Amino acid sequence: MYTKPILPLLQTYQSLCLQSPLIERTNVLNWLVSLGHTYFRWHLAFEQFQSLSEAQTWVDLEPNYLLFETDLSLESTENTLNIKEILLTWQQTHQTGILIIENGLQLIQQQSLNILLIEVLNNLKGTDKYLIFLETEGESLKGELTSIIPVLMLPIPTIKDLENLAQQLGLETASLLPGLGLCREEICQGVRLAQATETPITQALFNYKIERFQALGLALNPTPSTIEVGGMDLLKEAISHLQLDYSPQARLRQIPLPKGWLLAGPPGTGKSFVAKLIANRLQFALVTVGIDKIKAHGAVYLSNLLSRLEAAAPLVCYFDEFDKFFEAEGKGEESKTREVLGVLLTWLQEKKSSVFVLATLNRLDALPPELTRAGRFDKIFYVGFPQAIERKAIFELHAARFDPKFQDKDGRLTMEQWQILLNQTNFYTGAEIQFIVENAARQCFYNGQSIELTLEDLLAAKQKIIPLFSRDTERVLAMANRAKGVCEPVSSPDSSIFAPASVNLWGEAN
Repeated sequence: MYTKPILPLLQTYQSLCLQSPLIERTNVLNWLVSLGHTYFRWHLAFEQFQSLSEAQTWVDLEPNYLLFETDLSLESTENTLNIKEILLTWQQTHQTGILIIENGLQLIQQQSLNILLIEVLNNLKGTDKYLIFLETEGESLKGELTSIIPVLMLPIPTIKDLENLAQQLGLETASLLPGLGLCREEICQGVRLAQATETPITQALFNYKIERFQALGLALNPTPSTIEVGGMDLLKEAISHLQLDYSPQARLRQIPLPKGWLLAGPPGTGKSFVAKLIANRLQFALVTVGIDKIKAHGAVYLSNLLSRLEAAAPLVCYFDEFDKFFEAEGKGEESKTREVLGVLLTWLQEKKSSVFVLATLNRLDALPPELTRAGRFDKIFYVGFPQAIERKAIFELHAARFDPKFQDKDGRLTMEQWQILLNQTNFYTGAEIQFIVENAARQCFYNGQSIELTLEDLLAAKQKIIPLFSRDTERVLAMANRAKGVCEPVSSPDSSIFAPASVNLWGEAN
């Protein structure tokens, strides 16, 4: 269960906080009972409140285990009185043992009873009366409580743990491997679901994990199918090096596992495609992290998510719009942002698992400088507007979906026509080029024609959009200027016949 012995911690601090998913609550209680102490338990369960000393209901569940239930109101004002009464009565009662309070820290912190709790803990020192707070996964301590109440988080099962669980369930260990990243009871629930629906356990367990991760703000996708990205030759070469970094030969030579990459650049330039490309080439699952949910719940929630990701490795952990992590949205949010940053910095610095981190954003200067220093991300790339030869590759890639002729070298366009098209789509993103091709194909379909994409079709579709560069030129140029000297390019200089002539500030050929 928990890796640290709780009795020495209780004797030192008089209290501790045990965190676990709610689904594990019964297992945690059973584990505590197995340690052989005397326990009392209190939680919000009934509508009427009675004095704690008058509402004692003892139920002998197991040897040395006493269930202590109290009637109380669910109204927030009365809850304040209830938790206050609980603390004071436990301080004054002649009973000794360990009082388990479920989700009590949430009430204490919401109702600003921190000072009372600190006073009670001081008065309990030297006695045989202790407090254990059972809290749901992700709830964090605040303020002065962080220094007086140690927090233990329920570990996520490892492969060794799965071997033991499989033996208990009479299953092969391999059938439980899709459950890596789930807690023990979640794995058991996934197995029960498979048995109830007569579905193969591996399939049911993975589908169940997708649902559980989604509830936690993690979008889990199996290894993406083959994906092609036009251009970006230097980035593709770096991905081939990544494949070597994760190879068994690299482990034999003690090559460190990669930490991750940071990709900056304007929207629509292909950064999200890179995440899918990396996951496909590495044959890893792809997990997209929901930044808004982490911001809402804070650093402890993020720490729990990262523990799950570590347990579920190997995978690609994708943070889209990474700069949103560090946007304080109101009073009091700055401290929460700093806590999140601290968790990220520590994890990125110390990470030694097969979790490859890919973070994308628009403006590099939106990040705290600590995140861009050496040791956090292995590489920082700038993904800008595709060059002429890359735009041609992107046009061909999407046009071939509708017109098989574009699977050939130049499709239906002559060299002169390609030159016209590429000149007129300078500073267009890959997403905008995709939009042009799809609209051209759609228009052919609307007209009842076979889809044979011509220069005229593509230029007509081009007229229907206003590219990002035209709409926000100043901001886009600022992104590129700030990335200079910090980021690596994703592409080699364009030396093709389609590359525009190099000119100086006066428009003269160099």
